[in-house]
Amino acid sequence: MARIECQVVIRAPLDRVFWFLANGDHAAEWSASVREAHHETSLPIRVGSRLVVRAHAGRREYVWTQEVTGWEPPNSFADRMLPGQGPFRTFQDWGRFEPTPEGVRFTFGLEYTLPGGPLGWLVDRLVIAPRVRADQRRSLENARLLLEQVGAAAPSVADISSTAPVVSS
Repeated sequence: MARIECQVVIRAPLDRVFWFLANGDHAAEWSASVREAHHETSLPIRVGSRLVVRAHAGRREYVWTQEVTGWEPPNSFADRMLPGQGPFRTFQDWGRFEPTPEGVRFTFGLEYTLPGGPLGWLVDRLVIAPRVRADQRRSLENARLLLEQVGAAAPSVADISSTAPVVSS
């Protein structure tokens, strides 16, 4: 199983950063590999909510469904790919959001297993993991640039909160 975790500090308010990055509807705007994502279940987002993702891995495109396994606004989220879909045997990711004097530290991590047993493990270590790590770094830089932009191109708090799910106790 490969585990990759990257982080970035984003100079923007915590609520804005959380709702933009944790709401899967925006994934294609900042993720280097996601082409499209939309909620399969209705809002508000909660544990058990599902998101359909169309992404590329190398030269191939895949579609899979992710299910929310952790949801604690504005601190963290976690989800997993439903079994039997996508390019991985197993896949889960998570995000943590921590206020800092400089802004918000966003830590994004993932764990995955490729099919193919020992050969899959070797291919991952030599080829896939370095690509995934580079994609993660690019994705976090994209997120930082989007959220720190000043002007009309940057998502406004109103735009983000209008799709932000209400969390009920």
